[in-house]
Amino acid sequence: MVICAIVGCVNRSGRDKEKSFFRLPTVLTHQGPQTQELSKKRQELWVARIRRGNLKTEQYPNTRVCSAHFAGGSPARLFDVSNPDLAPTLNLGYSFGHGDEGSTERYERRMARKRGHAETETAATSDALIVEDNPAAAKNDDGDEGSKERYERRMARKRGHAETETAATSDALIVEDNPAAAKNDDGVAVQTVLHLNDLTTIESEAMKIKDENIVLKAKVQNAKK
Repeated sequence: MVICAIVGCVNRSGRDKEKSFFRLPTVLTHQGPQTQELSKKRQELWVARIRRGNLKTEQYPNTRVCSAHFAGGSPARLFDVSNPDLAPTLNLGYSFGHGDEGSTERYERRMARKRGHAETETAATSDALIVEDNPAAAKNDDGDEGSKERYERRMARKRGHAETETAATSDALIVEDNPAAAKNDDGVAVQTVLHLNDLTTIESEAMKIKDENIVLKAKVQNAKK
């Protein structure tokens, strides 16, 4: 019988058959230095979130965490480092500021935006090809311009999006050409243009710092014992 290692969780394999149980990840030593480093950090993060001071290294292979502690019902893949489910996230019996439902919701919104953007581009390209190959497709069953107007509105929105990106690029070039434009009133250099990718990177770095802080605190606590 397998028992969940999270403090306060009473789920066990023999009784709670609807739950899945996941082994504490091992350190992968034969798939290159990057994989080894990532898997080591992931293992440390799992141990820190399990928060069992008496958990010894030799007990790692028998340590399990149940699906109740992952927003998606299972751990994320190793290289999906921005996914909150990289380590146990929910119902941990304490709050640590990163792996809460807020972080999970932000991650899901980010993925939804990416999927929506890709679907919009695919649909627009498909419509454009239909109109180019068949001019009659720009009219509805009554021969009016309804479909054509909708197509033109879509194209106008795409042009507006392109103009916005061009303006942002222009602002960035202005900063590059005129270093004074990238300084505040105190003469300190600042970044004046932020794109969605910049914000995503900042958020990911902040989450990484919080996780590293958790791991360090766990190491300090173990060193005091």
